[in-house]
Order: sequence, then structure tokens, then C-alpha cells
Amino acid sequence: MKTDFKMIKYKILLIFTILFLNYNNCYSENTIITNFKEAKNILYKIYNDLSIDHTFYCHCKFYNRKITLNITNDNRGYRTEIEHIVPISYYGKYFKEYYQGHHQCDKKGRSCAEKTNKKFRLILSDIYNLQVINGGLNKLRSNKNISEIQGELRNFGNCDFELNYKQFEPPQNRKGDIARTYMYMEYIYKYNIINYNIKSLILEWDKIDPVDQYECSICKEKEKYQKNENIFVKYECKKLGLW
Repeated sequence: MKTDFKMIKYKILLIFTILFLNYNNCYSENTIITNFKEAKNILYKIYNDLSIDHTFYCHCKFYNRKITLNITNDNRGYRTEIEHIVPISYYGKYFKEYYQGHHQCDKKGRSCAEKTNKKFRLILSDIYNLQVINGGLNKLRSNKNISEIQGELRNFGNCDFELNYKQFEPPQNRKGDIARTYMYMEYIYKYNIINYNIKSLILEWDKIDPVDQYECSICKEKEKYQKNENIFVKYECKKLGLW
């Protein structure tokens, strides 16, 4: 049997990270931000306080939540939206209100789980999993899996945002940000959202796109509001003197 050394390295890294988290009493969930509307307002405030005037994926300039240049063929491309980097639908199978419904709801799904389950609301509102992006790209990405897509499909001008039927590949300088978000969301909430097919990909993206001042500054501000830590980012930022 061929040894998957990347998988072994990945597991070792996460074991040591979890031990570090437990030792420092910072392995905790979001318990502060309790609704998605509040989370969105906080994220926009963070962008404003840090004077960040461009979206996460494509550096689309925006002012007052309006994008100056629409790179998509959709009306949503004229506005910013808040995206869950790890799609919230990935958690749906763990909440019966999402996949089955509840007597207080007219139908099942995200809105029902948000209305009736506190745990789901906290996951939905975790600002470490949120970024400001182009609304048109948010619609196109939907809940597609992260992946490496063969070729360089450039459907959005200079923005290296690639899509096919089931997958999407972000720009090179956002792959590490996304990988570390997946790591945080997986191990902070203890739900299996990193499946076998993307474990090695996440490890690779974490390696090829290390933390930078942009990621560290936003993470530091998020910690001020949410109080818990994203140690997958913070630890690397401190090592590089970017915290």
C-alpha cells in the first residue's frame, strides 16, 4: 500500500495544533455573536476600521457596500455580500431543523435552523468564516467545493476566480486564507466538513500561501469582537511578527 505522506503530515500538524489549543485554553467556539445580521455589520466595520476598500477574492473596489466595477453578468455584481468561506450548507446534515424542519417553521432549511437552533446560529454567525466579496461571485460560487481546476479559465477579467459545474478555485493569494478557515471551522465545532478529498489540498494551500499582513490584521480585529481565537492564523502571524 502506498503511504500518503501528505496525509500523515496533515494529521500530525493538526494533532499538535489541537494540543496547543487545549493547553492554552483558547480552543473555544463563537459564543458572543448570536445572529448573522450582527456578524455582517461587524465585518463591514472591521473593513472600514482597517481602511480595506476591496473585496476578498478579486480586489474589487467598493464604497458604501457598492462595487464600482461589476465583473459578472449579474445585478448582484454591483454590490458586496458576505460569504461563508466554508458553506453553511455543509453543516446542514448535522441539524435536523435544516434537513427535516421544525414545527415552528413553514419549511426546512437554513432559515428554519437559524430560527430554532442556537448552535446553528452561532456557527452561521462566526465571523472567522466570513469575508466581504462580490455579490455576483457569491451567487456563482454557492456551495461548490474548493478544488484545483485544470487550465486557467479567466471569465472575470484579471480576477483569477475559476469555476466549473461542481468546484471553484480561488486566486492564489487567497488559498491559504481559505485553508486556515476550513481548519478552524472543522476543529472548533467538531463537525466533519473537511472530507478526505480535500484534506491534502488544504494542507498544500496552507503551505503555498502563508499568512500575510492582510490576513493577520483582519484576524486580529475579528478576535476583538468574537473573543475566541483562530489559532491556525494567529500562531503563524506571531511567528512572522505580523500580529
